[in-house]
Amino acid sequence: MSIATLRALARALIINPDEGGPPLDPGSDEVLAAAFEIVKTLPRDEYLGCEVLFRGIRWLPLLLGPRRGRLDKLSRADARATLERLRVSRSRLLRYLFFCVKSLFAMAYFTRPAVWPAIGYDGPYLGRVAVTRLSPPPLASGPV
Repeated sequence: MSIATLRALARALIINPDEGGPPLDPGSDEVLAAAFEIVKTLPRDEYLGCEVLFRGIRWLPLLLGPRRGRLDKLSRADARATLERLRVSRSRLLRYLFFCVKSLFAMAYFTRPAVWPAIGYDGPYLGRVAVTRLSPPPLASGPV
């Protein structure tokens, strides 16, 4: 699996800081490590499917265009054009693959604390703010 391909894929799928997005680069090592951690939690057959998908997606522009070449060698705009063709494909399988890959990188990117202030999220609520525990009401006695 090519790190350069995954980096190019992440940068093509998620808005970048130079485009007005959050300050964290989607192709950073931190985001790629988070994506690998998500993939490692998958069942073995799905993990192997991801391996095959990531190896094959490198050559996707050769099949779909509009610009031919390896995904990691294309400009961000050309990579996005290829992924857009995947997203709007008449084939349900190709659309499914697009949304699987996009979901993976979105989860890896938006779980990074460096992104949270830019999207208005102040962090996990549970454990950070004291929660008052309420006791349950007493059960009515007698037949139900």
